[in-house]
Amino acid sequence: MAPPPLPSPAAAPLQRPGTTTKCLLISAAVLAAIVLGLLTLVLLGLSTGGVGLVFGMTLAVLPVPIYMLLALWIDRLEKEPVWMLTAAFIWGATGAVFFAFILNTLFEIIATNIIGTHAGVATAVISAPIVEELAKGGALLIFFLWKHDEFDNVLDGIIYAAMTGLGFAMTENILYYGNALATGGLGASIVVFVLRGVVSPFAHPLFTSMTGIALGLAQQAPRRSWRKFLLPPIGIAAAMLLHALWNLSASLGAIFFVSYALIMVPAFLGIIVLVIISLRKEGRIIRDQLLPELRSGLLQQRDYQELCTVSGRAGGLWRAFGRGGSGQWRKRVQLHEIASDLAFHRWRTSRGILPRRETPAAREAAYLVQLRAVAQLQPGWVPIIEPPPLPAAFVPPPLPTPKAAPAPRSGGFAGVLIAASSLGCLGVIALSVLTLVVLAYIGSQVEGTPPPVQQEELWESPVVGELLDNLESSALIVPSGGAGEQRADRLNRLAIPADDPTDVALPHRQAEHCGVAARALGDDHLIRKLDEIANDELEKFFHAVKLSDRCVVSRVSCIGSGKAIRLSPAERAMLSL
Repeated sequence: MAPPPLPSPAAAPLQRPGTTTKCLLISAAVLAAIVLGLLTLVLLGLSTGGVGLVFGMTLAVLPVPIYMLLALWIDRLEKEPVWMLTAAFIWGATGAVFFAFILNTLFEIIATNIIGTHAGVATAVISAPIVEELAKGGALLIFFLWKHDEFDNVLDGIIYAAMTGLGFAMTENILYYGNALATGGLGASIVVFVLRGVVSPFAHPLFTSMTGIALGLAQQAPRRSWRKFLLPPIGIAAAMLLHALWNLSASLGAIFFVSYALIMVPAFLGIIVLVIISLRKEGRIIRDQLLPELRSGLLQQRDYQELCTVSGRAGGLWRAFGRGGSGQWRKRVQLHEIASDLAFHRWRTSRGILPRRETPAAREAAYLVQLRAVAQLQPGWVPIIEPPPLPAAFVPPPLPTPKAAPAPRSGGFAGVLIAASSLGCLGVIALSVLTLVVLAYIGSQVEGTPPPVQQEELWESPVVGELLDNLESSALIVPSGGAGEQRADRLNRLAIPADDPTDVALPHRQAEHCGVAARALGDDHLIRKLDEIANDELEKFFHAVKLSDRCVVSRVSCIGSGKAIRLSPAERAMLSL
């Protein structure tokens, strides 16, 4: 007799393929963001100090929610996934800043050894635009290759660029605000906050938007079109150029506001115009793709018109909130989101962008079920009367189902790695070429200029002793009060050089310093001390009486070293006293 069959083991529950891998990737991304964020804060704290770090974080974080709401306000017709928006912001605030900080610092160290004092300007104009735009654009490139069913138009590129740029600007502002507090006090930090947080808060989002716009246009281009390959590098190059022009104008000081009016304002207005055009295009897509639901009665005429414009949706939400409070408002939001998802799913399917794990028909059927359930909850909705079924003899045979076009292959994770590494190599090559060109140019300029005269050599000139004798015997050194004050005023005018018109605060500062010097020289003890000063201690003496190197000291240096300088008739007369 055969033994009874063993009971079959219970079937293990089906697990969605890729769930474990997805969880591991999410965990790794969160851990990497935490580590990069902590390392970035450590680097910033070493530069600003503990108090500057806390103060800078407070000022930098304060306006960010307002700017995020303004950036997300345009994402009304086809809302992007929250996790993708969050990932873009976190990458900009942590990873992009960390790598940019390290690479910019290394560049400045190398440039300092080559060109000296010009290294700061070279870093701001060359290294920062290339490194920072590649770092921020990396997140957009990954979304472009990986989530082509979400990143599918120009407006999406602008939104993701804005989130990445806002995150980058927030962390970078911590450094600027903290350093301003450490060097200039509270007043200086407030001035920097106004310039960076109020006047130009959208600088980094604007630069990165050039990359986002190019990727959005490339996503809409036909397969194997030249635009898919040329537009991304053109967009990144435009972002670098705009960033470099902005940093160059900031380095030039007085031209900052001129560049702001001629570069930043037109670029920002151009982005606004492009956003308006993109919103109208999305409205036309919704209008065309939801027309069957209007004809079938699933959507009412009022709801159909409301879904196609930003202003219509905003008005519908306000009316729903006024009629039924937050509950009716949430139902209206669900109607907007599901209807938009259905419309853009049909639009992407018509362009050959298909879902990965289900057929287009299955996803569309799921959207229709959700839309019907939400539409029935709207006030004034009329039930759809289904027509009676036709007899079997009159039912035509079903049409053959057309073969679905294959989904465009993005290469998966390997494609993302290849694209990111290619972009990194392109950035390194561009950085190297531009660095060599600019450093060679700046080096030639530095070599062509005469070397500065060392201050120690100026005080060793024998002519300085003669000059001191002339100053002692002249009427420039007199007791304070009366005629002494008038001669002090002459000394003030003599000390103001005419070769530095850009420093508007220089005359006032020099007049103050030279006035103190003239009154100090009126003391008999200092006059006797002046007779005993040796040439090598002349610099210390002038600092003791609070004269700056750019005032009378610079004049004495030029005359004492025998260098020819231009003097006005009044100056020549005063020196001949």
